[in-house]
Amino acid sequence: MAEHWAGDSGSADPGGVLRMAMHPDALRTDLRSLTAQRDEELESIRAEWEQQPENSAKRAELEDRMNVLSDVGRYAAIRGYDAYRINDMYVWVVLNRTALIVER
Repeated sequence: MAEHWAGDSGSADPGGVLRMAMHPDALRTDLRSLTAQRDEELESIRAEWEQQPENSAKRAELEDRMNVLSDVGRYAAIRGYDAYRINDMYVWVVLNRTALIVER
């Protein structure tokens, strides 16, 4: 499939495709699970945020934390994931390139 898309003007050029594998010890997940974990954590932070007084330093800190964790890629990286798979597709988002083994 990759060789097909890498071709120029419809001709497949396998020289334009890198073959890679994920290291067996890489920490992986899928987008659906990752999003569920993130949403649960955001809800917990939001509940704590609502209990803080207006203009408090703690409330500002929690708001900043929610802003950072709202991005699923940043959330995955903070949690130590090396990669996550996009659901129902054979597409990976690799956050840690050192988790890849590249064929020469």
